[in-house]
Amino acid sequence: MNKIAIILARQNSKGIPLKNLQPVGGISLLGRAIQSAIESGVFTHIVVSTDGELIVQEAQKYPDVLIIKRPDELANDTASSISGVIHALDTLKQVYNVSGGVVCLLQPTSPLRTGKHIQESWALFEQQQFSGCVISACGLEQHPYKCLVKTEQDYEPVHLLTDLEAPRQQLPKAYAPNGAIYWNDVDTLKHHQRFFNKPICLYEMNEQDSLDIDSPNDLIKADKALFLRN
Repeated sequence: MNKIAIILARQNSKGIPLKNLQPVGGISLLGRAIQSAIESGVFTHIVVSTDGELIVQEAQKYPDVLIIKRPDELANDTASSISGVIHALDTLKQVYNVSGGVVCLLQPTSPLRTGKHIQESWALFEQQQFSGCVISACGLEQHPYKCLVKTEQDYEPVHLLTDLEAPRQQLPKAYAPNGAIYWNDVDTLKHHQRFFNKPICLYEMNEQDSLDIDSPNDLIKADKALFLRN
């Protein structure tokens, strides 16, 4: 079975210039994503999809990685991750004759994800016989049922009005996807063109390991977390 890791790594970012090349613990975000894929020992193919030459040069430091150039229209601020993954899968089939199997999106902005996390999430996907998806997630302190959304007239509860005043212990455990790991069957993902396909299984990660790099301060947090881990 083909087990494909896809790492989408745009060269430019509005929030942090050359974000995917920024170092955490002395290794770039892209490098950490590649290393976690290699260390897991799960994948038959590891793919980096990018629009930038600097990203290509960084990925070439890892000889077992396949590099796919992504067209500009799939690498701008409005392009979706699913479009980038489907382009990479289509290119794999056309250029390398690799098709079918399972695919895992590994985003470079999750530098505290490890090979062990990938192994454990893969084991969950195996247990459910590769149906639906396995998505990494983190438990929420602020329950979504205690939030409101703005409507045209006023504000409405996300779920029930009574939930806003209910003890947290009476509400179901809530999780948010953390962006680190997305497992899917290739054919299912391409058919539905989405990552969340039923049955949905969550692989839970703790809050620290779920850190997503969105600002320069997040890079500092990741450095500190890696220092304490080591």
